[in-house]
Amino acid sequence: MDQLMTIFVSGPTGNSVVFGVLAGDRFRGADLNGSTLDGTLHRDAAGVVLDLDVTVPSGIVAVQGVEAPPDGLRYSIHETLPLDYADRDYVRLDTPYGPVNARFQVLRTVDPIAA
Repeated sequence: MDQLMTIFVSGPTGNSVVFGVLAGDRFRGADLNGSTLDGTLHRDAAGVVLDLDVTVPSGIVAVQGVEAPPDGLRYSIHETLPLDYADRDYVRLDTPYGPVNARFQVLRTVDPIAA
């Protein structure tokens, strides 16, 4: 099953909304400021493993309060989420620039499109 989802993200200095697609275990998304998120979500014995690479464009202030330098800002997030992460009000994500709260919301689940 593939999913179209939003992730509402809040940090000490702001909020954002990420729109993304989960196809298989691969995630691709972007927020309203142009930041991009690329990575994977997959289940293991401990929960749902989230591995994301985040790219923040030059001059944008991330929700953690850090401004991206002229060449942009890149960092990774690696978390194990509880199995019910999409049903929780929020989950905490630890980033190199401080924690953020994220609320995952599945907008639509679809079967792969047949050719």
